[in-house]
Amino acid sequence: MLMPTRNINGENKPMSAFLKKLFKPKWKSSNAITRKEYISALNPSTEEDRKILLDLARNDSDNQVRRAAIKKIDSVNTLLSLYQDPSNLIKPAVKDRLEELAKSNSLPIYEIITDESLLVELVTSAETAEQYLGALSRLSASSLESIATDAKLNQLRLSAVELVTEEASLATIEKQAKNKDKRVYQVAKSKLKEIKESKRKRADALAKQETLISSLEAHAKSETVKLYSAKLNSLLDTWNQLGECLDESLIKRFDASKTACELKAEHFKQEQTKAELEQQRIQEQASERTETLNTLEQTFERFKQTPFESASELSALDAIIKTQETRWLEATKNSSIDKAEQKQYQQLMNDLKHYLKSAQCFMGNKDQFAALQDKSDTSDTVDHTLDLKKISHFINQVDWPSHFAAPPLFKALSKAAGNISTQKQKTQQNTDKLQHTIEEQLALLEKDLNNRALKPSALRFKELNQLVRSLDKPTSGQYTGKLQLLGKQLDELKDWYGYAVTPKQNELCEQIERLAEQHLEPQTKADKIKELQDEWKKLGGSSDQKVWLRFKAGCDAAYAPCKDYFEEQKSLKKSNIEKRKTICQQLSDFVNQNDWHNTDWKAVEKINRTAREEWKSCYPVEFKENKQVQKTFNELLAKLDQYLDDERERNKQLKQDIVEKAQSLITHEPLSEAIESAKTLQSEWQKVGITLHKDDRALWKEYRAACDEIFKRRDEANESKQHAINEALAQADALCEEAECLSEKTDTVSAKTLADLRQRFKEISPIPKKEHEKLAARLDNSINYIKSEQDKRKAAEENALWLDANRKSKLIRDAAETLHSGGTIENIAELTNEISSSSEQAQPITNALLDVWTTLTGDTPLAKQPASIEQAKTICIQCEIAAEIESPEEDQALRMQLQVNRLSQGINNQQDGDSKKIELEKHLLEWFQLCLLPKEVRAGLEARIDNVLANRT
Repeated sequence: MLMPTRNINGENKPMSAFLKKLFKPKWKSSNAITRKEYISALNPSTEEDRKILLDLARNDSDNQVRRAAIKKIDSVNTLLSLYQDPSNLIKPAVKDRLEELAKSNSLPIYEIITDESLLVELVTSAETAEQYLGALSRLSASSLESIATDAKLNQLRLSAVELVTEEASLATIEKQAKNKDKRVYQVAKSKLKEIKESKRKRADALAKQETLISSLEAHAKSETVKLYSAKLNSLLDTWNQLGECLDESLIKRFDASKTACELKAEHFKQEQTKAELEQQRIQEQASERTETLNTLEQTFERFKQTPFESASELSALDAIIKTQETRWLEATKNSSIDKAEQKQYQQLMNDLKHYLKSAQCFMGNKDQFAALQDKSDTSDTVDHTLDLKKISHFINQVDWPSHFAAPPLFKALSKAAGNISTQKQKTQQNTDKLQHTIEEQLALLEKDLNNRALKPSALRFKELNQLVRSLDKPTSGQYTGKLQLLGKQLDELKDWYGYAVTPKQNELCEQIERLAEQHLEPQTKADKIKELQDEWKKLGGSSDQKVWLRFKAGCDAAYAPCKDYFEEQKSLKKSNIEKRKTICQQLSDFVNQNDWHNTDWKAVEKINRTAREEWKSCYPVEFKENKQVQKTFNELLAKLDQYLDDERERNKQLKQDIVEKAQSLITHEPLSEAIESAKTLQSEWQKVGITLHKDDRALWKEYRAACDEIFKRRDEANESKQHAINEALAQADALCEEAECLSEKTDTVSAKTLADLRQRFKEISPIPKKEHEKLAARLDNSINYIKSEQDKRKAAEENALWLDANRKSKLIRDAAETLHSGGTIENIAELTNEISSSSEQAQPITNALLDVWTTLTGDTPLAKQPASIEQAKTICIQCEIAAEIESPEEDQALRMQLQVNRLSQGINNQQDGDSKKIELEKHLLEWFQLCLLPKEVRAGLEARIDNVLANRT
């Protein structure tokens, strides 16, 4: 039996503390083995045992006990909460238990973890990669960025960076992995390069597409007809080559401008076809008019030279006049005719009509005067047989045109009655004056008609008719055609004044009705309706109510589709105003409520940019309603820009300080300290916040220039040496190129120039042996080629000189033979000019030929006899010996004798090329001085000399 005890106050105290100590739970035992054994009996599904396991896992002092407790827990959430415990001692055990649970459920560990940050932590610290590779594809860019830079395993880091697609994340990875993980750094750098290249290509393609669409839109507005379709096809081909366009707004613009261009191209094509047909008609009419004039002129000349002989000729003339008149009317219909051409036609037609009328009148009444046909003295006949007045009346009635051949009978009658021209001379002066007046009035009438002055035109036309009627018939006939043409123009002017308005209004009605049926852009259709209404107003309205109602109905029908469009536009403008007000309100809230002393400035920049873009997208708007909203928006942007400008200015100063520090390091010693300090400054640069792009680039350029100078010092020695070699190679290469360029124009290259090339090559600073040999050979090839070409050209020029001298010597011999045979030279001056003409280089040869020619053509008769056959053959054979050409068989003996003589004179066949050339030229000159040759051998010897010159080298 347990006895109570007393406390310090003398009271009885129960023995609970002792009992508790005596019956302490095994999981609290001081023996770790006991605690570990007790864990196996716990049930984690009960609340009390689960708490005991959590307590042991978190707080037990023995690592084995903690691991045993963790291994007993089967709740994933409990394990995850344990993993997030501040203590890092239990994390490996928790991680092992999580992997064990996942494996037992045939799941990868990442399938049972929903917390991304926890999963990232597990991946980062993973010891094996296989079970976590699948988790990477479900992680965010920021998580992948963290794994790519911090994961323990290289395979996980590489797999993570491979999955990153955002440029900002790749840039961060590249920066952090630069000095830590070369492979990750290279992958990030490569992907960044691909992204930038892709963006550049997209930007280039977009810019090209934008430019092409602008060109297409400009082409749609162009009124240049020439090559319109060709340029359109070129633009469309270029568009197809640019690849697919992903910008919906650009696609819409392209489709709209393409449709507009195709419609205009079709319109231009129709207009061009119409113009071509019109031009063809004009050309055909011009051809017809030319043929008509030719026919009339031929007919005129026919009857002008020879009088008609029978009535059938007059019938034929009548038919020609009628057919050509019809032909002319068809050829002048709806065409502008040259005044000179019209005048020529009128003159010819009037003359022929006058002639036909006079001839018909003569033929109808000539029988009463037939007795005069065979009389030689008409005056006596008239006195005794006919009345002179009757003859005069007949002559006046016939009114024969003076420039046509008259029949013999008419001539006889004219002689009897006196000269017709004499009879008309009395009134000629008055007629000339009247014609002058008529010509002036015709010019004034044409001017009035062109100016559409109806009343003055009608009055002047009436006066002209009166003046023309006062002339005699032949003269008045000159103006008949002209007056008819002007009368038609006057009638057209009257018709225009009477009927121009109504047809024009009917035409406007038809246009507005066609417009109503066309599918056009509403704004375009509204503009066209306005244009037609303005034209209607210019016509002064209509007195015909039906026409007006028709036009009004057409306008209403055409405007109906536009009405809905403008209503939609009105609604859209109202909606856009509301959106802009919302933007202003949101921007105002941000500006007024943001903590400007502690803010994300990049986010502020984005808000600024986004607000402007959204503002632009809210278009169109009503100007009046937008005015105040725009003012508010501008004021808010000004405030926002001020905050941004202040921050940029602060950051600009920070970067300016970094630049100045970097510049001070350029001359800093030792160099290693300068390099390390430059790297530190670069880290400081990256920490500085936003700046204006322009300022940032300028400062960065200065900073990079300073850093480049620092690192440049390290490589100066090697670079200096390599630079000298490169410069020498460049100079040598340039010299070779210069020589190669000279080889393309060898005729202008002097020997001094070639020598100068070699000397300049020698003066170039030392070049590596292999390159020196290669360049020297290249230069020698070019110089040798130039010399070879110059030698060839010089030889060709010299050969041409000797061939020309040979030709001239033959001319001299021809002339000598002519003189020797007693003849004369007809073209002596021409031959003298021919023989004396030569270049400066051929002057010695020409002088020798001129001496021969002067002797030949002197004042004294030719006394010179032909050279002997032996002399001629000797010179010819000497030329062949010098040219190393065989002589004919019959001259071999003479040749042998000459060669023996050469040997006796000390001249051998082993002469060098120059000596042989001089000897040949000497003998050729002797040959050219042979003025006369025996005829029987001349041709053969000259042929042999031709062969010598042909083989001269």
